[in-house]
Amino acid sequence: MAEKLLKANDIQKKLTQPGKHRDGAGLFLQVAAKGQASWTYQFRFDNATHWMSIGPYATFTLTEAREAHHELRRQRDRGIDPRRVLMASAAPATVVPAVARALAPQAAVEVASPLFGAVVVEYLAKQAVNWTGGLEGKEHFSYTRTLTGNSFAKLPVAVITTSDVEAALDKFTPGRAEKMRMRINKILDYATVKGYRTGDNPARLKGHFEHLPRQVAPKSEPHPAMPSAEVPVLMRELLADGSTEARALAFTILTAARTSETTDAKWKEIEVGPAGAVWTVPKERMKGKPEDRTEHRVPICPAALKLLGKRGAPEDYIFPSRRYGARKPLWHASMLVVLKSLRASVYVVHGFRATFSGDWAAKAGYSLELRERALHHVVGDSSLVAYNRDELVEQRRPMMAAWAKFAIGTR
Repeated sequence: MAEKLLKANDIQKKLTQPGKHRDGAGLFLQVAAKGQASWTYQFRFDNATHWMSIGPYATFTLTEAREAHHELRRQRDRGIDPRRVLMASAAPATVVPAVARALAPQAAVEVASPLFGAVVVEYLAKQAVNWTGGLEGKEHFSYTRTLTGNSFAKLPVAVITTSDVEAALDKFTPGRAEKMRMRINKILDYATVKGYRTGDNPARLKGHFEHLPRQVAPKSEPHPAMPSAEVPVLMRELLADGSTEARALAFTILTAARTSETTDAKWKEIEVGPAGAVWTVPKERMKGKPEDRTEHRVPICPAALKLLGKRGAPEDYIFPSRRYGARKPLWHASMLVVLKSLRASVYVVHGFRATFSGDWAAKAGYSLELRERALHHVVGDSSLVAYNRDELVEQRRPMMAAWAKFAIGTR
């Protein structure tokens, strides 16, 4: 408040009174002993109170201290930690000129540079639309959750250093940390292309992070897969359960689908013709790089078709959300919850693809090509793929019917 501000003609008196003398908005004249004083700034950042020194009273006049304080407050209001901003541009002539000249450009960059979190948002708005699920997908959600809303996101992108990246990665487990490094590397590369920063990428692996001491992520293991001999018992339990989640899991097992392919399936994707039913998963929902994706056509046997229930509107989700109904998909982890409730084990939903292809179908004598087509995997090199585009839907139909007969004793 105005009546609490320091006045120039009162400062000499304050210099004889040890303590902190408030000038307003967090600016204080701190007197350590008679004649020994400095300007300090108190502020809140990341839900904590901090103090930082602006400089000695002998160097900064009241006017200069207020100018520096004003700039620090501006940075804090923009989400930048004031302690990272070297106020060289506000330094008076008594500071060594060479030091002031060296620091001033960096201070200007700190003021002008967008924050890392803002660059993440900009990057996602342009790139995530091409990812599986688009702006509503799990990958977009994961980027937003891990790279925005934290202290690292509030750093000016132009001045992020290797130390900053290391500190951010220390919060994650080794396997997760490597994924975060790759994401940070991608965002900083984007920032460089956009002109938000210059110089080497401090999150790059080759020639940089590979030489730094860091925890090595454990070697990834295949998804735990249930032995095919156990599937019939599980399927009987799922059919007896009858819930939306149980039916979705049973359908996923019989079609060898991925979790998201089932949860996001809509009625418009199901066609029933003379040869039988076919489920066409749009390429936008398939795994892989956008330019490599193709739609996936899945032959559906009568037993699997029965699991879908009464047909709804074309845009309705086949397996609807319990809370929001057919306009929202089933929660992506709901099938895993059902599986864990029936089998307190390490098995996961994705593992049933291996159960079907690598265990049951291989033992039943089906060709590798048919099995891989059923999983929508690439078969052969690029030349072979270019000339063999048929998904062999009708050739796969007897195989999927036989799998259903094995799993639940019916075609």
